[in-house]
Amino acid sequence: MQWYLLCLLLILLSIIVFIVFVYKSHLSNMLGMCAAMAIGMMIGLSSGVVLGILFSDAFFETTIISMFIGALIGVLFGYPFSLIAVMDGFISGLMGGMMGTMLAVMVPTQHHLPLTQVMLLLLVGTLFILYLALAQEIKNNTQKTLSLKTIWYFLFICASFICIHFIEVPSLVPNENPHSNHHHAIKTTDHLDIF
Repeated sequence: MQWYLLCLLLILLSIIVFIVFVYKSHLSNMLGMCAAMAIGMMIGLSSGVVLGILFSDAFFETTIISMFIGALIGVLFGYPFSLIAVMDGFISGLMGGMMGTMLAVMVPTQHHLPLTQVMLLLLVGTLFILYLALAQEIKNNTQKTLSLKTIWYFLFICASFICIHFIEVPSLVPNENPHSNHHHAIKTTDHLDIF
């Protein structure tokens, strides 16, 4: 995954974190629970898919790491609201990390790139919808809009979509001709006399 896509995702996530922690008194516990669940699940799924593809040989380790990442982000988003929101974010992050890694391992190699692109699009789309929900609730409770206009956040999202379109998943296995192993096997068994 290119560094610029990671930077854009971190910027989008940082904006959401800033809004949650600065305006937490103007946000309802229900929205906080939904935010913790959505972010924990999507971060867990996305990190599980990406780590599962990059390190497919270390299935156990990638599962644990992606579960930890999803649970940590879910707890972070639930913390300003209530213990119920913390628990929702924690459980959703655990489940997302588990399912993302399993999905990455089960999908054939030729579908790794489309799977990564779909998961990252879902993550960015979730961040945008969550931003809109937070901005609407803050506007309803304080009668003022956020200093970051929706159009600028939308431009961040468009830039993320463009970056996602151009990502590449590095192959850890060298590209071999599928028939080369077959010919090699035939050549090595030519010297055997069966009858």
